[in-house]
Amino acid sequence: MQILTIATVMISWAVLGAAMVFRRRSARSQERRRDTPAMAGLLLQGIGLGFAWSIRRNLLTPILFSSPGMQWLVAAFTMLLSLGSACLVVWALSTLGKQWSIAARLLNDHQLVIHGPYRLVRHPIYSGMFGLMIATGLALSVPMALLYGVPIFWLGTLIRMRSEEKLLREEFGEQYQMYKEQVPAILPRILSVRKRTP
Repeated sequence: MQILTIATVMISWAVLGAAMVFRRRSARSQERRRDTPAMAGLLLQGIGLGFAWSIRRNLLTPILFSSPGMQWLVAAFTMLLSLGSACLVVWALSTLGKQWSIAARLLNDHQLVIHGPYRLVRHPIYSGMFGLMIATGLALSVPMALLYGVPIFWLGTLIRMRSEEKLLREEFGEQYQMYKEQVPAILPRILSVRKRTP
């Protein structure tokens, strides 16, 4: 079961990589504004992912539990999380089209995208990447790897989200603010804690 789980995670990463390589690109001349300081967030996300990939355990040892039933349950969860996360990122990349970029930026004809996965969460790519990191850690690493990697990845994600949202708020004003109030950042509404009204 461990080998199947690892293969599923690797396939998920391969699909994600192919989607990024073969995506539609915009000409650099169409770019109007870019926020390069947020690249520090990308670096932190990379370090967090590095923990999930690098602190390996023996591949024949159980993922978390020694009980066969629990091993199957964790393996099934890991495979579903991996495939679901990769599909979410690919869906988001396809929805954004040429507007997607590693660095936060605005194009000359930039549109506020609020359809597709952006109806569910404001940052589906980060949601998917976070899920893939968890799945990778469960499939390949010791639990301590996720203990270190998750907060570092999350800090990088916060930096990048703030950067992107600042650009979008300045560009789209009230339209973006309304969208932000209606759609959660990372977890879909059914999973997120609803705000209590006084």
